[in-house]
Amino acid sequence: MEITTEVNEVNSVTREIAITVASEDALKILDQAYLKIGRKAHLKGFRKGKVPRYVLEQYYKGDAEREAINTMVGRSLHKAITESDLQPITEPSVKDLSEFIPGMDFKYVSTVELRPVFELPALDALTVTRTTYEVNEDAVEFELNKIQEQASSIEPVSDRDTVAQGDFVEVNLSAIDAEGNAIDSLTRPGAQLEIGKGTFFKEVEQGLVGQTAKSEHDISLTVPEDHYLEAYREKTIVVHVKVLEIKTKVRPELNDDFAQDVDEKFQTIADLRSELQNRLEREALIRSEQEARESVIDALINAQEFEVPEGLVLERAQELAIEPFRQFPQETLMQFWQMQGEQMTEQAKPKALRQVRGGFFVAKLKDELAIDIVDADVDAHFEKLAKRTGEEAGKIKLLFNQNQQMDQLKDQLLAEKALDTVLEKAKIVAEEKSIRELQQGA
Repeated sequence: MEITTEVNEVNSVTREIAITVASEDALKILDQAYLKIGRKAHLKGFRKGKVPRYVLEQYYKGDAEREAINTMVGRSLHKAITESDLQPITEPSVKDLSEFIPGMDFKYVSTVELRPVFELPALDALTVTRTTYEVNEDAVEFELNKIQEQASSIEPVSDRDTVAQGDFVEVNLSAIDAEGNAIDSLTRPGAQLEIGKGTFFKEVEQGLVGQTAKSEHDISLTVPEDHYLEAYREKTIVVHVKVLEIKTKVRPELNDDFAQDVDEKFQTIADLRSELQNRLEREALIRSEQEARESVIDALINAQEFEVPEGLVLERAQELAIEPFRQFPQETLMQFWQMQGEQMTEQAKPKALRQVRGGFFVAKLKDELAIDIVDADVDAHFEKLAKRTGEEAGKIKLLFNQNQQMDQLKDQLLAEKALDTVLEKAKIVAEEKSIRELQQGA
């Protein structure tokens, strides 16, 4: 195939190639398209494979030209990229396709994105933050209270007969609007409200405080402007409440029996506290390492600017945007993506840009610092996992092999090793925080 090309630099990572396919080659490819169609064409009055060209042109002109264009673009683009000594990092795009006119050259333009070329900054001039997280007694007690909360039970109140904050109250609910019409969506027999939780109208929840079992009363309120009942927003309604039963959350006592109920390996509550202390210390160390590596990436990005391929950022932004919804059924996911995909992708672009830049820096570090992963690095990783999970290192390694995750793990370890190498060279700003600041409800 004879082609001519003109390569134009859009920016440091983008090239536009104007490609022209000679008319003679275009006609040959069109002939091949008609031959291919002719072998399969079924037309009344003609045997299969024996339909004359002029008849095929009457019925399949559009199909033949589309087939020819696809073939021409595929072959000529590959040839143009090879001859121009370009190495695309994303799938090249095509635009400005000329009309297929027999006897005339065929022209189009392709956009090609390339890997950025840049230099690493002086690593010993980088400033990186390393945070050490203290695990104190308050943090351990917070975790212990979470376990206690999970083990709690909901039981009828026995020491009083009125509703208090935090109670679970079983009620019959109904409601009417200002005209006295029933609001069916608020008719809820046997509903359970946690007082102070805020899952129902706050006027109703707080109006129950001090009420007794079997009592009934009406509560007038204005529906909030952001309520899901759109038809009643900012309108007055009346909710009728009948108290059926008052219950409260009963938490188990934190003693040795409680510890043994959590896990038979604990003999005393002190054993459980010790295990929580050790777990939090492991999590604190992991958090510190991860944040230090992220700080390295931030320092590199701030020290060295370079352009990145927009197509690569877009691909990563789409991946980030759709990731939280992958558990949706395929059809639901497609509908959701059609409505929200563009907006969500745009919102994800800043994070995607940082990840793409960081990825290029990590790749550069691995190459220039000759970072490599040996079997000992992999084994050390599985030993760490074993300590965190309580599983045997050999079993975890076998599972990774069975799930074909070993190559992905090695890439991760390579990246971590590269960033840790920078940490050894960079200037460290040490910070101290309490792990309690990171716990839920802190």
